[in-house]
Formats: sequence, structure tokens, C-alpha cells
Amino acid sequence: MAGLWACAAGGQTLQIDGNPLRIAVDPDGTIGVSRYQSGTPVPQFYATFAKGTALFLNGTNTNDRWGNGTSTFALWDNTATGRFSTVSHVQSNPMEIRTVLDAGTMGVQVTQTVSYVNGQTRYTIAWDIARRQVAPPKQTIGEIRLIHGGDVAPGGTDFASGAWDAASNFVSVAAAHSNAVSMGLRGDPSSPADTHYEAHFQLVRDAAKSGNLPGTVVAAPHDAAYALQWNRARLAPGETWRIVAHEIWSGEAFAPVFEDVSDLLRRPLTLDWTLNRQTGTYFGTLQLENTGKDGMWITEPFWLVMQSSVERRFMAPGGTTGDGREYLDVSAAVNNALGDGKLDPGDRVTIPGIEVYMRYRQPPPDALFAIFGTRTR
Repeated sequence: MAGLWACAAGGQTLQIDGNPLRIAVDPDGTIGVSRYQSGTPVPQFYATFAKGTALFLNGTNTNDRWGNGTSTFALWDNTATGRFSTVSHVQSNPMEIRTVLDAGTMGVQVTQTVSYVNGQTRYTIAWDIARRQVAPPKQTIGEIRLIHGGDVAPGGTDFASGAWDAASNFVSVAAAHSNAVSMGLRGDPSSPADTHYEAHFQLVRDAAKSGNLPGTVVAAPHDAAYALQWNRARLAPGETWRIVAHEIWSGEAFAPVFEDVSDLLRRPLTLDWTLNRQTGTYFGTLQLENTGKDGMWITEPFWLVMQSSVERRFMAPGGTTGDGREYLDVSAAVNNALGDGKLDPGDRVTIPGIEVYMRYRQPPPDALFAIFGTRTR
């Protein structure tokens, strides 16, 4: 698809051929994402386009709802009513696709921009919802809601458990298999979501179509889906509402992109330990600093990896690497500190609360630890 860098309205699906993510957008603005695993692109949703967006222009009144999505996550009534009308669908460069959609006849137009930085385990979706000046002017539209989500399949399986991190405005799922993969949808700090939902895909789809997400997740493994919702009180003629979100992956199956990046960090890794004498565990504070070597960024996922044994182990490991070492996923802590999922040259991050069991009550040496991430210039 590399040659399809421009496409007129009503044309064909456009694709960002990245690695590890490959992102397709159809002429209706529906997004599909695959991720390379062992050299093969694996769909991260139940079907290629099993996700969608719904825009409500009058509270939860479904007569003023417009949407897209296909397969198990269609967010419109049927093919005749409530579906966005495509104005344009273009790919001006290999890493960006822009789709302009009309929402009915009230002068509301949505410009959706999907962008990706090659090598990263996330991509960005921006929606610019504009109320065009029309003649004669129409009244202000009130109680606007935008909902985006999908029938997720992290790592290729749709059986997963849900989670919500309020501090980072991040709804996510973790796949229920041994090589755990997680994926999630995060509201950008510039436009945090107002509420969220994670549950069985039919429940999430129906809540998205009703315009009212309940703000809950299901922790037990299930046939999972998630969504975020943004609300705005009014949109007058000439105003534009901008919403930005990021879809993010972490976990196994990123080799060779995902690797030990300890050589790019200041060594030794600074780990300050406090002993809990009652339990024999140590609480460590990790200091990460990108030394700027070769001018490389380090991007998500970030894993602290330890050579574990019966004498020493993480108290709550996130899983094990292919060679049997335990890891902790510290991506959320890095994101909370920096907000962009990457360590630029010179960036420093403090990560507290790392709990390690030590049989002989001696703090583990720095040599036991490594940091995994993605090298990106």
C-alpha cells in the first residue's frame, strides 16, 4: 500500500505500513490495527475494523447520533441512517491518514487524523469537531459526546481482563495467556476523557451506541472491549472541539524492536532500597536517565528485568521474558512522569515502590537488573 498516499472520498482503504504497528483506515474513518509478532502482522481487534467512533449532537438522543465502525463494533443504526458521510480521505505522507466526515446536515464536520511514528508501540488519533458557519445561522448545539472504542484482541486473542488508571486517563486490557500482551486507550493530557467502559464487547458496543459509558471495568478474563467518552456542553457556529487519544501496546512479541536498552541509560542503574524487616522484602526506588548516547529515544514498553531465583524475586512480577527472567512493566510510571511514552536524551524518571524478596536480606546488586524498551531516533 506504500504508493497509496492520496485517495479521494469514496475511495479505498489507506494504510500506514509501520513496524511494529500497521494501521489501516477505511473511507468511513474506521481504523484497524495489526501488530507484528514473529514477523507476522496480527490483528489487534476481533476483526480488521472491529472498532468505531460515535458522535452525539443532542445528549443521548440517538436521532442525532452519527458513527462508523464495522463487524462487531458498528456504531450507527444501519447503512441508511446515522452514518458519517465521507468528504475526503487522504494520505499526504506514509505515516498520516486524514479523513473528513460530515455528521448530518447541521453543519458539523469531523476531521480525523491518524498518525504514527515508526518503531513506536503506540499511535495517535485526533478528532477536530467543527461547527461550520452556515446561512442562515443555526442555534448552538448542546450536550455533545464523542465515544471511541473497539472489540479488542491484544496479541491476537479477545479473551482479556480490564483495568482503569485514572491518573493517566488510561483504559486497558491484558490478554489472558502466558505471553501477556496489554493494550489500551488513553486520553491525551490536552483532552482527557470524561468517562470509560471495559466489559464484554456487546455491552461496551451497546453503551457506546447509547451515548453513556458507565465508568467501570471487568477484572476477570472475558471477551473484552473498551471505550472512552468525551463530553462538551455546547458548540457554537465557528467553534472547533479538538480531542486527542493514544492507543498503546506493551508486553511480549516485540523482538527484535523490543530489546535490552540498558547501554543507553546511566549506569549503574540507581536503585535505593529500604528493608521491611518483618517480611524480608525490599522496596526500591529506580532512577532512569537516558544518557543521550547516539541521540536515541527509548520508547514504550519499559520493563525492569531481573535475574530471579529462589533467593530473590519480584513480589508482583508482570511476567517472564523468553529466557525466564522476571519483569515489571514500568511504562505507566514513565508516562505519568513525562507524558509522552518515551525517554528523550537527557530525560530522568524516578520510579518508586519496586518490591523485591531477598532471602538473605541483602539488597540485590545493580548487575541483576536490565531495562527493556524500544530504540527510536
